[in-house]
Amino acid sequence: MAFRCPYCQYRFDARPPDGRCAACGRAMRLPSPGTPGERAARRRRIERMTFDAERRIAELGHG
Repeated sequence: MAFRCPYCQYRFDARPPDGRCAACGRAMRLPSPGTPGERAARRRRIERMTFDAERRIAELGHG
């Protein structure tokens, strides 16, 4: 997976070990590595929270 510095747009072929850009030296927040199963579970949790929030908003509007 390729990474890109959000500040100077420098492209990395590998994950920078310390989270610092080699070109500009600024620290960046790296995405957490995960398996496809973990990413799918995270996506399902987010979708469930969104659905619950929409349901609660609808209940408040019609109550």
